[in-house]
Amino acid sequence: MLWGDLLHLPIQAHLLYAATKAGAPLMQVVIATSIGCIVAFQLLYPDVTAKTSPTPWRDGAKLLVRSWTLACYANHFVMISWARFFHAGLGALTFYLGVAMAAVSIFDRIRATMKKDVVEVNEGIARSSFGMPLAAYMRMSALNIVPHNLLRCAYSPLYVALWGYTAEAVDSRWLVGELFVGLVLQLVWGTYASHYYYLWHKALHDDPVLYRGYHKWHHLYKPTTPIASTTETCMEFTAQNCTPFTIFVWNLVLTYYMDSHNIETHNTASWWLSGGNDGPRRAPHDWHLKHHLTPDSNYGLEIGPMWDKKGGSAKRTDDRDVRYVAKTTGWSPQAAAWYTLEQVSLWAAPRTEWKEDNPALKDPLAFDPNESSIANSNGYVALAPLGVWVGAVIVHSVVVLW
Repeated sequence: MLWGDLLHLPIQAHLLYAATKAGAPLMQVVIATSIGCIVAFQLLYPDVTAKTSPTPWRDGAKLLVRSWTLACYANHFVMISWARFFHAGLGALTFYLGVAMAAVSIFDRIRATMKKDVVEVNEGIARSSFGMPLAAYMRMSALNIVPHNLLRCAYSPLYVALWGYTAEAVDSRWLVGELFVGLVLQLVWGTYASHYYYLWHKALHDDPVLYRGYHKWHHLYKPTTPIASTTETCMEFTAQNCTPFTIFVWNLVLTYYMDSHNIETHNTASWWLSGGNDGPRRAPHDWHLKHHLTPDSNYGLEIGPMWDKKGGSAKRTDDRDVRYVAKTTGWSPQAAAWYTLEQVSLWAAPRTEWKEDNPALKDPLAFDPNESSIANSNGYVALAPLGVWVGAVIVHSVVVLW
């Protein structure tokens, strides 16, 4: 039983009821799709989900009285109250933009996992982690990540769309003020989010019942592939993404910017095949790969490891990790080192000419993968959602003032 999804169904059902009552058919379709994927996954893959707990019903009963679970349910009602302070129209626009972003993020994960140069490695990971070929692994994972990506990208503004105020005559200055308040809150959230992520993520690992019920599923992907990057359960995404800071369009800007980073931190092949130099992330060690190989380490974000360092949970990959990845993927370090970062990563921007006389061909590890990091290649793309909303504000202001 994947309790992290099943226990979220009451929240989804309430959202579906609210969308039905509000006469919002497109929202109904989105929420019903999410519910359908959760139920279908439980029915189609009981043998896989059984790996998360030897005593699922006992764990389920314990989860119901865990404060972490109760806090998620309480958060649902707090979000309803919070959403009433903001205009439903802005929430609806952000919600549908988030749905579109969720679709793009799912496509990117499939595309990165099936990239030509890494298919063979990901085939080995699929068979090692779940005993199935890559094609079946992709179908299972794709079904699993649909509701999770919707939660991550679209469900926070859904609260505003359903419970926000709907006055017909609204001063455009008030709506612009809402966007300004949202920007300020987003800046606060961007500053604090890495600490928040560390705290709730560590809590899931510290409590064995929470780990089995909510988070162990994500750790069955070991090593990880890009599509594994949003296989956390719905309750986890509610805790992480449904907050007073995430209902605004600015959160989509942050989410979109972080999405490629999220994909690459789970792209074991990009680390392994680019010579073991940590690919597009931080040399000389792969932060999140180590977390999946040694789950009691590296709870925080790679871009802000300070909390792990302060808490004593920061660890580097070592030779044992390299041997494990080699055994799983079927690739030796000698073969892996000849792959360039551009061959295995969707987001690396080529910075080095790979010609016959290139010294990196003679010494592959001399190539610095951080010169082509996603931090350098994906920054401006993140402004796309911002542009959509700037245009929406201008159009709305012109219409109202006209």
